[in-house]
Amino acid sequence: STGAALHSRLSSVFLFCVMSCGRGVQVMSSSPDAVGGPERRVVYANSPAENVGFRDNRVITSKYTWWNFVPIFLWVKFRYEFANRYFLVICILQSLKAISITNGVPTTALPLAFVLLVDAIFTAMQDFNRHKDDNRINVRTLVAVMRGTSRFEMVPWEEVAVGDIVKVRRENRFPCDMVLLGAVHEQPENSNKHRRCHVNTKDLDGENNLKMRKALPEVADRLCRHLHREETDSSILEPYTTEEVADAQWVAFRGHVECDPPDGNLDVFNGRIYLDASDK
Repeated sequence: STGAALHSRLSSVFLFCVMSCGRGVQVMSSSPDAVGGPERRVVYANSPAENVGFRDNRVITSKYTWWNFVPIFLWVKFRYEFANRYFLVICILQSLKAISITNGVPTTALPLAFVLLVDAIFTAMQDFNRHKDDNRINVRTLVAVMRGTSRFEMVPWEEVAVGDIVKVRRENRFPCDMVLLGAVHEQPENSNKHRRCHVNTKDLDGENNLKMRKALPEVADRLCRHLHREETDSSILEPYTTEEVADAQWVAFRGHVECDPPDGNLDVFNGRIYLDASDK
């Protein structure tokens, strides 16, 4: 999930983006026994043409833009603050000479305008800082993405799309909700470490302890070569030692994920991954 950070003795992990920060709206009907209920999200790997209808990955925490600031700000201040509405009514009544004791001069208009102006200045400054923070995250933060190409390319967070294969390095943050495909360790061992990683989710749930995330063996084992042992007539997995070789394993990766639509539950994720018959 967005906000989680990658830890442990890893070089990088490979993940499959299934939900953008924008929380896309594509929901497809399915059979009653489908994962997650009668509705599901279907995401295809390395196939941008099939992943249509999803929102982008742009993070927006700001409330206003330059063209809607004045109307929205005034609506909020008069809609939710009783004092502003009270003094506005007083201004209107003072403008009616028939009932006004100020000879039709709205004397409370100037104090009300001054209060709203000061509040607007501070609100605009705060929202401007939110715009700068959003721009720093969306444009300046880069992540390695493979999208139907033969190699990983560095792109801004806002350009990460649903269905991309994403490579996140150690101590970096995840740009969106993703499914773990496999991990590359600094010191590879024959202990299935390529199938798991540890993440820190303190920005999501306040917990500082590391949480283990596991990948499906059928997918993670792409990062290993199968060696045959003649003495036992069995095979063992030997992780690839170079990152370039590990990167190349995802060029031909084809399949799709069926999972729950976006929701606010951080602890539960139901989904299935289907590998195409052509995927080798």
